[in-house]
Amino acid sequence: AGQYLLVIGGLDHESTIHAYDTTTDT
Repeated sequence: AGQYLLVIGGLDHESTIHAYDTTTDT
């Protein structure tokens, strides 16, 4: 775990909050 990018209703256009660990490749 390191930096986290919070995306609100982001890539999937939903009204939920997603947390992506930017130190891990997806």
